[in-house]
Amino acid sequence: MIFKRYSVIFFLLSSIAISGENLDNLDSLKKIKDPKLAWKLSIVPGLGQIYNEKYLKGVVFFSSEVILLRNISMYSADITMRNSLMWLAIGLYAYNIIDAYIDAELNTFSNKNKE
Repeated sequence: MIFKRYSVIFFLLSSIAISGENLDNLDSLKKIKDPKLAWKLSIVPGLGQIYNEKYLKGVVFFSSEVILLRNISMYSADITMRNSLMWLAIGLYAYNIIDAYIDAELNTFSNKNKE
């Protein structure tokens, strides 16, 4: 049970740690991403990150949501734990959408300063 509880925290922290994985690749910075499309795709967790070419981050978001939803169904009898997991799932879902939007918005940030 301890592993299940801390695995979500690990996935969230690892997604923050790998958020700049494509900064070294200048070709990905030249592609203009649409922020509105990115957050709309993020309705499915991780799909906005995949659109932004952050594949590992997308897989982490998707798998975290799946694990949380599975644990919510497992703890349906324990109301306190179920509610805590639901709030965590909602927070992670919101973070998923915000992260995809910001990644798409800042995709060409370094190119805008040179023009």
